Amino acid sequence: MRSYLIRHWKGDLSLAVSFWINGLLVTILFAEAVFAIPWITFVNTAPKLCSSVIVLLWLFITVSNIWQFVGIWRASVNHVRQSGSRLWSAAAKIVVVLAAFKSVGEVVTVGLPQVYQYGQIAVGRDPLGSYQLHVIKNASELEVTGAIVFGITDSVRNVLKANPTIRILQINSRGGRTSEARKLRDLIDSIGLTTSTVSGCLSACTLVYAAGRNRLIAKDAHLGFHRYSFPGIRDIDLNAQYEMDKQDWLGRGFARTMVDRAFATPNSEIWTPSHEELLKWGVVTGYAPG
Repeated sequence: MRSYLIRHWKGDLSLAVSFWINGLLVTILFAEAVFAIPWITFVNTAPKLCSSVIVLLWLFITVSNIWQFVGIWRASVNHVRQSGSRLWSAAAKIVVVLAAFKSVGEVVTVGLPQVYQYGQIAVGRDPLGSYQLHVIKNASELEVTGAIVFGITDSVRNVLKANPTIRILQINSRGGRTSEARKLRDLIDSIGLTTSTVSGCLSACTLVYAAGRNRLIAKDAHLGFHRYSFPGIRDIDLNAQYEMDKQDWLGRGFARTMVDRAFATPNSEIWTPSHEELLKWGVVTGYAPG
């Protein structure tokens, strides 16, 4: 194998093998393998390991692309020397140049932002921030503040087990990781807790808030909605997740008018409906005491 890799790198393989096998076929097989991995399940069960794998994947992609491009280019040069034919050599070089520009663009716009995000998660320092948990009101309520990041669900579960008298989860957050928000949502749903917010619940936080058997809001608090975002992920690629969360909200009795508006709001904006609208649409069921 090592000899084969070196021969491609030096351009000693035929142009056909270098281009069609080491270039096109390897790229297709690698892409199929990557897409076959259940990334959502992986990140939910082992976020640090998953993040480390993604960082290593981007390193592998960068190195393998260089290996592919250099090998095909050199094979193209050798093809002219050996056969005298310039047509296929020129065509292969054009493809390499175009593919190289595309690869560099993906690394800059997708790879580097994702490596930064996942690299921070891998070492336990999520760039979105951290969270705090406080048991309050004679152990009848759990206050959750800060970012919804990986690990928060396990922490909440442990606190609930240690304090079985808790019936309300008060969540005050500007959002966080949607996959972790769904885990926390499912935990709240399974126990049948009431959710409330005192200082506001925005973005992915609303996925958690929606799980409450009763959903309370303080007089000065707001719920904020918009579409999701992640570095390098196009909005269109998130449509399946939008539909999944839409169905969850509709199943909880939220008005379709509200659901459609929430998932139509761009991530660069935030929609904060009035309390009257939230009550009318079934999102909020009442006011938090005090």
